[in-house]
Amino acid sequence: MIVGMNETMEKFTLKIGKELRCYELDEDKKQLHITVQKRQKITWKQNVDLQNVYANFYESAPEKTPVFKLIIAYIVLVLNILIMVAAIILLAKEGKLFSWMFVGALLFPLGFVGMCWELICEWRHYHTGEFYFNSDSDEDEFEIYYLPANRDLAYKFANKVSQYCVMNKVRTQVIAEHEFENFYVKLFENDLALCDENGNEEMAIRYLDIEENVELIDKKHTVNNIIFGTLAAVFFGAALFLFGFAAVVPIYMAVKGFLDLAIILTGIGFIIFGCLPLALGKLFAGFCCRNEKYYFLADRTPDSWNNNAALHIGKETADASSFIETLQKLIHTAHRKQQEEK
Repeated sequence: MIVGMNETMEKFTLKIGKELRCYELDEDKKQLHITVQKRQKITWKQNVDLQNVYANFYESAPEKTPVFKLIIAYIVLVLNILIMVAAIILLAKEGKLFSWMFVGALLFPLGFVGMCWELICEWRHYHTGEFYFNSDSDEDEFEIYYLPANRDLAYKFANKVSQYCVMNKVRTQVIAEHEFENFYVKLFENDLALCDENGNEEMAIRYLDIEENVELIDKKHTVNNIIFGTLAAVFFGAALFLFGFAAVVPIYMAVKGFLDLAIILTGIGFIIFGCLPLALGKLFAGFCCRNEKYYFLADRTPDSWNNNAALHIGKETADASSFIETLQKLIHTAHRKQQEEK
């Protein structure tokens, strides 16, 4: 939208948590002003000269929402709320609603409620994507962040910014293309483009920056997954039992009219004890790995990972042998031309 007194200044703002990101495009000076504010104080500022920036920009899409983690967080949240309600009812009946006993009884469940709610908000709302603009100068490289809800608005603004970037990557027609599990890959004369499922370019790699040999890697973790998956299931089951017991018993006793402070504290204790198997289950689940089969592009520079890429082969991925053969020929040609020029 057009803002302020300057009709040639276009603005895009984004609030992520407590941070407010502001992008202002000065069309007359061909500059982009980026500021980050936190609690109305500017914590970071960048002024970009768009004449030093490539017009081709890349997109890094937001990560998918962790559904399993959200389910666990919601379960723990509900259980702790039920315990808090039971404690309030009991203490109100005994006339101790505003006593130190009330504070002690609610301390742990209230802490878990706050922690779970913060995690839920982060997992649901704070997953950001970005449009990345490259430059030969590190000072003029920048990202335009966005949330899934305003991706279209951010994309429109990024296209507007790219119109004032005078540097362009000249490319020939697509020589070959193939859809892998994680990328849609296009081969050009001098580089390859890694695109997302919507065809938006996320990254470009020059053939001169990667090794000639494209390695096929096949990793199987069947035995590992059986062992650690079983251990994770056992500990998650134990945690679920303890959390369920902590919620069901106080509610049942309240219905029967036998609820007292000892039962509430017992429920809180079971929640605390349930955190241990939950943590162990998460630990063992982290050792489980999916079986992987992928083509690996290695950075030509030793100890550098900037141009590494893994092209994963899924169940629905078509045969890529012809595509990889074309890729290796293009890499070999680029390396040979470089040697001849030297």
